[in-house]
Amino acid sequence: MKSQKLTLIILLAVTALLLIEFAGKRLFATRTAQKTEKTKKSGEPENSAKDTTAQISAADSIAALYAPSIFKNEQKKHNRVKEAYKKYGKKVSDLYSKLGLDENSLEIYLRVFKKEKLLEVWAKDKNKKQYSLLTSYDFCKSSGTLGPKRKEGDLQIPEGFYRIVTFNPESQFYLSLGINYPNRSDKVLGDTTNLGGDIFIHGDCVTVGCIPITDEKIQELYIIAVDAKAVGQGRIPVSIFPTKLDDANFKALTTEYVDKPQLLKFWASLKEGYQTFEKCKKLPTITFGAKGEYICKSGC
Repeated sequence: MKSQKLTLIILLAVTALLLIEFAGKRLFATRTAQKTEKTKKSGEPENSAKDTTAQISAADSIAALYAPSIFKNEQKKHNRVKEAYKKYGKKVSDLYSKLGLDENSLEIYLRVFKKEKLLEVWAKDKNKKQYSLLTSYDFCKSSGTLGPKRKEGDLQIPEGFYRIVTFNPESQFYLSLGINYPNRSDKVLGDTTNLGGDIFIHGDCVTVGCIPITDEKIQELYIIAVDAKAVGQGRIPVSIFPTKLDDANFKALTTEYVDKPQLLKFWASLKEGYQTFEKCKKLPTITFGAKGEYICKSGC
């Protein structure tokens, strides 16, 4: 019965959207014809009076309404995701409740620190500006050293500003979330012939450049990410830093890596983004410079 009711509701919504779209197109056509006739009478060129009203199709509207929930349902068809919700769904819901978050308006941000071997999950409601710390997870293993990933096989965990682009419910490492390495900065500053890829936050406890947090913890993190995407978060940002880039830690880095000015310059381009979020608990706008550096464009 519930599925039949849901189907009926969807059909009614689709019908309503199609009627709205049809009416909108009729109105748009009428107004355009009126404006064309008016411009002809005035002697003005026809292209001087354009209607710039955005036209949203019924298909786009339907996708906006139902695609996110379809994504979650599809994910839960996989046994590991289904098991994750069964085991940790209540715990995750309690985390949301503790911060007063609306699960239907969830947005998250992942912040990673290599030296501390720590992954933080920050969250907020869509209509709020500031994030709050939801939970955090320790790495169970790490590889490489401080510094960005510059080529395949260097064992480095990337550093920079990324986003989640892959949800893998059948990962070799239980569950995994893939980031968009190499990004534009990496493509400028790295080995352009052999940058590598396939960088994930995943389960298990092995790595040659990924971020493993154990099978148990990836189940929590995975469903948090699914929940956010399922209510419309198209981009889940991920910032990966060498360490917490406060003034004291950055000063320590400048002393330890005094013989690597290019590396320090790169870290300085990460520092402003880190400190903006620390101060405001808002995501800064990050762009890329011509030389591959990160540019933080927004403050508090």
